[in-house]
Amino acid sequence: MDELASSYHNYDELLNYLIDTKMIKTINEEKVLRSVDCRYYFNIERNQNQLESTGWLKIWENVFFTVKSLNNLQLSSGHKFLNIGSGIGYFSTLAGLLIGKNGVNHGIEVNERFIDLAREKLAEFNLNSAAIDHYDFCEPIFIHGNACELLSAGYYDRVYCEALVPHDKLEFMKSLIKINGILVMPFDGFLWKLIRQNEYQYNVERINDLFTDAFSDLIVREPCCLTTVTFPPVKPLTLQELCRNTIRSSIRQNLQKERPELEIRTKCINLNSEQQLVCEEDKAKIKSAFDVNFIVDYISLLRIMQGINIHSTAGTSRIYTRAFGCLVEKNDKSGNDTEAKKENDSGAPHDTTTYHFIKDYRVNKLSRCLKEKIYSLSLPTQLKDFLNYNRID
Repeated sequence: MDELASSYHNYDELLNYLIDTKMIKTINEEKVLRSVDCRYYFNIERNQNQLESTGWLKIWENVFFTVKSLNNLQLSSGHKFLNIGSGIGYFSTLAGLLIGKNGVNHGIEVNERFIDLAREKLAEFNLNSAAIDHYDFCEPIFIHGNACELLSAGYYDRVYCEALVPHDKLEFMKSLIKINGILVMPFDGFLWKLIRQNEYQYNVERINDLFTDAFSDLIVREPCCLTTVTFPPVKPLTLQELCRNTIRSSIRQNLQKERPELEIRTKCINLNSEQQLVCEEDKAKIKSAFDVNFIVDYISLLRIMQGINIHSTAGTSRIYTRAFGCLVEKNDKSGNDTEAKKENDSGAPHDTTTYHFIKDYRVNKLSRCLKEKIYSLSLPTQLKDFLNYNRID
């Protein structure tokens, strides 16, 4: 790990190395890893290039095990996911981008300081990240508590434990996943993958050896403890949220057809082909005019809901409609920012920046185009703000 850390001096170079060595195996994994820089969750300056501190080495260890765990968890749309351990902020964010709006994303940690940090980073991610313009994001729910006090209900499709599991808690951990569910955890000196085949049988695979200090021990509750931990009930998305998700997804897909350069650049090999994916500027230009007819029905629903209190899920902002007599009109946001236009997603044509993802939505090209399309719709300003997650530029 020391040799790897000293050879790759920035996050994108490390990801390129992991792709070249086939550790990152799918395009989706590459995209989410480029979209969420793990350094941000470890409070290390993002412009620091030298990997001389133990803090940097810890980051690369975290990336290494994150990649291995993502490979083996096989997260996809609609999964119910549980993350146990101090890294819940980072890993749960990655998972939320992969499982989408119809998934369930839970994180539990016994140390309240890590829970507070995870919630703080999530709020900043919702407010600033371009990733939620590129994906349908399943926002994590974080709980302060002991994972060993969870009810072993076999509820989750995927469970990732970041703490070393003692022998007497192995059966408990296995009981958290449903049939066909996958559990990835450190146990007895190795990282393991378990797939539940039926009520009693599991397919077990050893992934690799552990670094000695990469994982802390799972804190086990006292034998006399009778408390249990439960997450808040999973509520279906509101009609407003469903409309917003559909409108944003439809606009995004049309924008990416019109302008392929807005897609996230990828270095991974397409698993369905022997050819490497080409960069966006080399793709054939697809000519298709933007058409808002496909979202008319959803806009109509939003109009009907003008008498409903609309809350933002992206931050603390709220919008109250005329039904409550306190509507505040906001200035129309066109997204035309002079400084933003100076930046672009392509970067210079060399390996370090070719696959770089601009993470701030204010300067990300797809984010800007998505916002401009939203504010071009014939809708009241408060609904446009709602569609744009009430982000304040």
